[in-house]
Amino acid sequence: MRSILIGFALGIACLQLQAGPLAPKPNATSCVLKVTSAAGSSALLTADIEADVERQLLQLGQHDAAWLQADVLVVPAPR
Repeated sequence: MRSILIGFALGIACLQLQAGPLAPKPNATSCVLKVTSAAGSSALLTADIEADVERQLLQLGQHDAAWLQADVLVVPAPR
């Protein structure tokens, strides 16, 4: 996970998960972003990740629940 601080007002963390057997699909390599304001509000942007990557996110949440906590969650559209 990489974190970037933009000025004093915005932080961005990027998580690139392993796509496994879905790697040939472009959506399987999408990164997940967590944007956090200086006030502590946050949004988790999952792009158009595949189910394989969604499962990895849930596993990550078991080890680092704070990373998945957000005030706004943007998820992929249903297929």
